[in-house]
Amino acid sequence: MLEEQRAEIRRWLGITGRFPNVDARLEQALDQLGVSPNDECQVVEMSEVCKSIDTQIRNLATGCLKVVDIEGVQLRGAYALDTLRSMGRQYSGSISKIIGIPLEQGGFFSATGASQIPGPMGSGNFPPYG
Repeated sequence: MLEEQRAEIRRWLGITGRFPNVDARLEQALDQLGVSPNDECQVVEMSEVCKSIDTQIRNLATGCLKVVDIEGVQLRGAYALDTLRSMGRQYSGSISKIIGIPLEQGGFFSATGASQIPGPMGSGNFPPYG
């Protein structure tokens, strides 16, 4: 697994990039992914989905009052933000379960995570998945 991929996984789990080697369990878990190619493939795919969701959140944040189409469902922008954050929490929770490391403060997409771009409908405080 590339270092860039490891950094993204840390990000989705809500772990700071400043001190990546502080949690030895996380680093060991990431190392162990290489032993199970199926798990590594799943985690990399889920990380790519999280990256896509983050991009959608950032693009949507500039037009929170617009109507947005997400997988065939039309939503107001603010609801779409909440829906995307919820999807992000599900995927980051799945990554957490596969590697056996809990989300830090609910992960990147949580109400306290880094994806919180304020909108008129609030921050989407759905419970974290995982």
